[in-house]
Amino acid sequence: MKKILTATLITLWGTSLMAADGQALAQKCQACHGVHFDKHALGESPDISTYSKAKLIGELREFQTENENDKFFQTMKAQVKDFNATDIEAVAAYISSLKK
Repeated sequence: MKKILTATLITLWGTSLMAADGQALAQKCQACHGVHFDKHALGESPDISTYSKAKLIGELREFQTENENDKFFQTMKAQVKDFNATDIEAVAAYISSLKK
């Protein structure tokens, strides 16, 4: 029983270490969106600090899957191209947790 408990705890600990860190991932977003995510990036984006987690997830997924030619869209597409579903979830959770 002790071995099973130890193995379970090690697995849980390892899984938590691999979980995406929304705050760390969102740091690259702050260059354009500001520390509080309320800046209008490239003078075009809305204030994303008021977005819900679901809206942020939807927007980030759209940037990954859609294709538009404007500068803002292409910039965002490049920023999120390497995010997986867990990363998107973590970033959205972090940004939405900072709501004013």
